[in-house]
Amino acid sequence: MIDNLLYNIAWLRKYHGLSKKEMAKRLDIGLWSLNKIEKGELPPRLHCDIIFAVHRNFGTPCADLLDKRLGCEEIGCELPQK
Repeated sequence: MIDNLLYNIAWLRKYHGLSKKEMAKRLDIGLWSLNKIEKGELPPRLHCDIIFAVHRNFGTPCADLLDKRLGCEEIGCELPQK
């Protein structure tokens, strides 16, 4: 589930053509946290508020953020190797 959330945050930023700075501001997190997320790492103090911030900013259902990888229906996606 967490892997899907981290992937989806990065995917949404790229899909909407946002810079990291713009995305961090929308989600009310720091650039350091966003960089960790985009590397597939869970920042130590990631709050559930980020899920609601993504939902609020992009209209993505909260359950979808955790349960599936956005955009994968069209292109097919595999879990990143750690």
